[in-house]
Amino acid sequence: MANPDIPHLNSEQQRQRAEALLVTAYLSGITDPRELANFMGQVQHESQNFTRLEENLNYSGSRLYDVFPKRNGLTREGAQSIANIRDRTERQHAVAEQVYGGEWGKAGLGNTEAGDAFTFRGRGYIQLTGRSNYTDSGPKLGLDLVRHPELAANQQNAERIAVQYWKDNVQPVRSARTDATQAGSIINTGGIGGEVKGLPERQANAAAWESNLNQGYLEAALKRHPQAQVTAAADPLNQPLQLKPTHQLSPQSLQLIQQSEQQVRAIADRHQLPWNPGLDNTVHAVAQQAREQGLTGITHMKVQNGQIRFAQHDGYALREGQLDARSAANTDARASLTRMAQADQRPAHGSAFSATPARAAESPTMTM
Repeated sequence: MANPDIPHLNSEQQRQRAEALLVTAYLSGITDPRELANFMGQVQHESQNFTRLEENLNYSGSRLYDVFPKRNGLTREGAQSIANIRDRTERQHAVAEQVYGGEWGKAGLGNTEAGDAFTFRGRGYIQLTGRSNYTDSGPKLGLDLVRHPELAANQQNAERIAVQYWKDNVQPVRSARTDATQAGSIINTGGIGGEVKGLPERQANAAAWESNLNQGYLEAALKRHPQAQVTAAADPLNQPLQLKPTHQLSPQSLQLIQQSEQQVRAIADRHQLPWNPGLDNTVHAVAQQAREQGLTGITHMKVQNGQIRFAQHDGYALREGQLDARSAANTDARASLTRMAQADQRPAHGSAFSATPARAAESPTMTM
């Protein structure tokens, strides 16, 4: 399918931004279709359908109060007074101070210095907000977002920030990964149970993305972003950017990545391990090894004595493989993707895995 049938993606720029983010999220390890759909639906809402990379802080008095009722003691009269400020820059600073400053901003966003409320206003697809969030996100991505907060509004950085935010804040709550209400609450309020602004839109977005992913949109998007770099559409907030290299993978390879992630996540959840780049690398290294050994699925996984053992059990045969856990964690996911793409181009040949007969009624035990 050429374009996704997603509500409110009306312009080519919106669709290009959405597709670039989809590819980045998938190649960064968000591979479960329902979670990927939830991620895209949430980010679509936060970015006003991929039209906004920086919060403009332009509100009417009524809208300001409706969105931030009682924030730092805000009243309807106070909101209207702020909206009546004639100078646009002064008005934006006043809005920022009211909704992101004061005691609420100190406690919730780490805005402890004068001017923080405006300096660290919402940027990027996920609308990263507050000194503490900028401080936390920057080092993970190799960006100095405290000294240069404007970098968060760069399209490519916005993609990476959104993915990292999701992994840090939503993925640790396993049920929130596929639940629009819980994910929206975490994004809006920092935890489960808070009021979710725009919940019907978030739910509708996620449902539309899930439907499109189930109809093959992801595979089509990956084909449109081949291994050679392509230039992203020029954005008014930054210079034209290069999309990160992606890879045209076969359905078999895509399935191996998805099933590898399911197994690795199950192990991480069982041991309450936070998701990190090493686990991302492991997902892709296992999938690549399974692809090289001729497996078409990964149904079981076990980690023992520094080795990752994985297997495909189809009811009749157990096909196994293994690799060093430390090596897997330290192998860049992009290198694994490159090798998988190369394997997809080679003619089919005999596999190197071991095949152990097993009765159809039996299923091997390969859990930690």
